[in-house]
Amino acid sequence: MKPEVASLKPEVASLKPEVASLKPEVASLKPEVASLKPEVASLKPEVASLKPEVASLKPEVASLKICVIVRGHCVREGNPHRKYVDSLMCWPNWKSTFSNADFAFVTYPASIINQIKETIQPVHVELHQPITQIENFANVLAFMENNCNKYDRFIIVRSDMTYKKPADQWPNWNKRGIILINKDVHWPSKKFYSDTLFIVDSHMIDKFSEAFYLNIYEETLHGIGQYLYENNIPFHLLYEEYYHISKHPLYWMASLDPTDDCNPVTDVSPWN
Repeated sequence: MKPEVASLKPEVASLKPEVASLKPEVASLKPEVASLKPEVASLKPEVASLKPEVASLKPEVASLKICVIVRGHCVREGNPHRKYVDSLMCWPNWKSTFSNADFAFVTYPASIINQIKETIQPVHVELHQPITQIENFANVLAFMENNCNKYDRFIIVRSDMTYKKPADQWPNWNKRGIILINKDVHWPSKKFYSDTLFIVDSHMIDKFSEAFYLNIYEETLHGIGQYLYENNIPFHLLYEEYYHISKHPLYWMASLDPTDDCNPVTDVSPWN
């Protein structure tokens, strides 16, 4: 027997060559693990066990730095058709809908502003005396432009809406650019789009601002989508169908009683 073999410890010398040559930590692995490709076998357990739909997310989408901007009134007074609602009432829902996002308010003076600061802890609170919706939205855009290097995505919301599912489960959430919620019922004749929510990634703020400033239509924001559409500026929709503002699959109007009726509007002829 060759000396180098004879000197081996008995328990090692008796191993089959192909086993003896394995590193101890690999040799002890269960067969189904040992047979994994190296790049999979070496993954940390908490990563290797991720659900496929999470593990497959594109890093640039999964790691977005997001700011949710609450525009307009942070308090909606009640009237014969709607109940009182304010941002503090909506906060528990927003917190779970937009987890890990920062919040900013471009709003008006109200009795709950200090409570908003204490409870929600927004990164920015901008107060103006009551102005038009258009002027308020211009201030929203100014905030976005001034913070485009800090955030990857801005979500512009109203204070009287709560959401039915987390934002990362919304349709087309993983798309990049500008995302509108859906077509307005006036779309066949005017090419209007809903103004209840806007999603704008930082690299598209200039185009979004262009659509706002060059197509202000009758003191509404419905013309933003119209400008994008008519000028071939790319954007996405969360939903392709028409929906009534108070009967939508994405959100509830917090000032109204919740309803499960969120069927699309199939006949928009009365509005066109």
